[in-house]
Amino acid sequence: MAATFGTALPLSAHQEQPLVLPDDFLPTMVDTVAQMPVGVIHVFPDHFRLYLTLPDQKALRYTVGVGRPGLYHAGEFTVGAKREWPNWTPTPAMIERDPVAYAEFADGMPGGVDNPLRARVYLHPQSAV
Repeated sequence: MAATFGTALPLSAHQEQPLVLPDDFLPTMVDTVAQMPVGVIHVFPDHFRLYLTLPDQKALRYTVGVGRPGLYHAGEFTVGAKREWPNWTPTPAMIERDPVAYAEFADGMPGGVDNPLRARVYLHPQSAV
């Protein structure tokens, strides 16, 4: 069973397609294997999963996007900000790595459907592992 959320951007001036998310992308209540502190977020980038721990050895599981291997770091993080449709600016390392893809956005890109961040939570490292 997939979920439908309003409509996506028009394909043409006269056509709209519903935004349908596969079941796998919907939040799912799961059991945890051990008692964990409530309200902690665990991200498993190799499985594209985020778990928000709840009472009674439960968690909400979400499918998430993560950086490519080698571009993210393991460790403990805090939620630095939650913003809907945030502005985005590529890092200097991104521009250096792929100037054709990123240089035009060096001054930033406003939030919106073409913005790679969409609605995001920013995680800031407490300490790197």
